[in-house]
Amino acid sequence: MAKKHLMPPEPSPDAPAYCSGLWIGEVREINNCYAYAVNDRRPYRRIYFPQPGGKSGLSDQQHKLRNVQQLIWCAERDGLIRAFLPVAKPGCYLVALAVTKESSMSGAPCCYHWYRQDLDGFWSHKDANDPVMKRDASGDRIVDPRTCDRGLYERFVSFFYVPKVGLRVETTQEYPQTPLLLPQPKFR
Repeated sequence: MAKKHLMPPEPSPDAPAYCSGLWIGEVREINNCYAYAVNDRRPYRRIYFPQPGGKSGLSDQQHKLRNVQQLIWCAERDGLIRAFLPVAKPGCYLVALAVTKESSMSGAPCCYHWYRQDLDGFWSHKDANDPVMKRDASGDRIVDPRTCDRGLYERFVSFFYVPKVGLRVETTQEYPQTPLLLPQPKFR
């Protein structure tokens, strides 16, 4: 992947400190990249690996059918705020979303990964039930998620703001879930 010359996002004084020791044991096993990015660290969940839109009512089946546009919409419904320019915002910290090359804006379902900017300005992430890490797929520290080696998540999508206290993103509905009406692609 060619490295682009972009200014790395400035660090936020409200970003969480990198502390991999908080994400071990049962917490590590049931929390994914999305939970890590929004700092929703829990030792117990009714449903492992929260998904964007789950807090807003997205069903377990629906999360497998989302395209990139719907994924962004779901994250915003959960409380993330899209940031078109990665600048520090008081009371928030930055997270970043990337997807696989096969993911499309309006067609194929997407496979995604989230990154979180830490207090030191570097970025970290957590893949499924793996440990938290500060390195990209090449083993380098992550200075900018737009230009790091993201492995199979080749397409950078966007930055988002998360409130400094984090977000609770676990599914809020009991079963059976009522499907969340996802926005549909507009064709011209």
